[in-house]
Order: sequence, then structure tokens, then C-alpha cells
Amino acid sequence: MKIKNIIFDWSGTLCDDHSRVYEANMRVFDFHNIKRMSFDEYKREFILPYMDFYKKYSLKIEKEVQDKLFTEAIYSLGFAELFQNVKEVLTLFKEKGIRMAILSSNHQERLEEEVTHCGIHDLFVKMKGSSHNKKNDVFDLIKKCNFLPNETMFVGDMAHDIDTGKHANLKTAALCGGYELREKLAQANPDHLINSINELRDIILN
Repeated sequence: MKIKNIIFDWSGTLCDDHSRVYEANMRVFDFHNIKRMSFDEYKREFILPYMDFYKKYSLKIEKEVQDKLFTEAIYSLGFAELFQNVKEVLTLFKEKGIRMAILSSNHQERLEEEVTHCGIHDLFVKMKGSSHNKKNDVFDLIKKCNFLPNETMFVGDMAHDIDTGKHANLKTAALCGGYELREKLAQANPDHLINSINELRDIILN
């Protein structure tokens, strides 16, 4: 079945915000007097849903408090930029009639501001942010976008993204170079394990 719709994760998939998100999370650690970890350790240990990440370090914090601390920190760090060739490939997808949406754990307002900053806001039919557990939100997004599951692919950079796609009976593509190592992504058994947005272009259009 030809792929006619794509649901993208945002951070680490389309947007290169590694250093900003890492620093924002470490400021949450600072607030609670938890020792910072290195960026490499963070990349190994970070998981979604994100509150499960904090629980790993015995950080007993309410989600609303964490969200406030993280949002304040991320706003202070400015905007990140798209990975190379993302705008060009997504523009091509839209020209070919492929409908696209975003499902992200990023705060809704911040997500919309970042996508607008990157100049690709008009490429998406829907952007769903503030998703703590994407498995709980993917079905509603599919319904609102009128996507047929067998014509839709979920693209992300974390095992949780791949699990979400499989949960909704979507095709999946794991994009390496984001928040999780290639080995962990491979263990999630995506339909496609890719290294760049250009590889996704070839898969979708060929």
C-alpha cells in the first residue's frame, strides 16, 4: 500500500534541539539538587514518556511542576533549527500530495512557535503537542486528520515513537542520529531504519 500520510515526531527527528533539551532537563535536575549527567549518558538514559525518565532518578515531582520548570528553561535557550534538507524534503512531500502531521511531547505553544520559526508551519495539516504518552494520542490524531492507518507512516527517533506507530497499526521509520542510539532503535523493529531525511524521501516516493 502506498504511503499517503506521514506523522512525524519533532525533537530529534525534524528539529536538531539536542543541546537545548539536554540543558533544560539538567536545569530541572539542578532545581532538585540532582547531580547532572553527561550528554552521552543523557542520550543513553533518556526515555519516553518523559516522567518515567525522572522516576529513574527517584525524582518525585508532579508533572505540572516539571512541565513548568522545563518550559521556563527551554524558552530561555532560544530556538533550534531543522536538520539538513528537512524543509526541502517536506516541501516535496506536500507537492506530491502527501499529508503530514506532527505528534510531539513538546509543549503545544512552544511546538507551534518552533515550527513557525523554521518556516514549515503550512506544510502540516495538524500539530499535536503536549503529548506525554503518544500511544494515548495517536488514534485521536489519525481520526482528526482522516488518515487511514494502512496508508500512514510514523517517523521518529526514539523507540517510543516506533512503539506508538506499531500500536496504531502504522508503518514505521526510525531515524538515527536523534535521541536514541541506533542499536536501541533497531531493537524496536521498525519497518525502516534510516540515517537521513533523504532516505525517507526515497522510500516514500519510490
